[in-house]
Amino acid sequence: TGVDPVKLPMVLLVHGGPWARDRWGWNPQAQWLSNRGYACVMCNFRASTGYGKRWLHLGDAQWGATMQQDLTDVVAWAVKEGFADP
Repeated sequence: TGVDPVKLPMVLLVHGGPWARDRWGWNPQAQWLSNRGYACVMCNFRASTGYGKRWLHLGDAQWGATMQQDLTDVVAWAVKEGFADP
């Protein structure tokens, strides 16, 4: 039956790239972490592919800036929603 998705230890899985993306579907790494009680969050930050040229180029020269902010924001969201244990 699993555990309730409340205040779990969390892993942020960041895809390679930036010219790559996470896709819907089976992810063995996410499943392995989840099976061991971790919340696992993945996001397509600015510069991820598959969302058009504008989204791709919003990440130009943004290493450690807006691309990082996207990752920081998704972690803050998970904590605020109660999924992750701060």
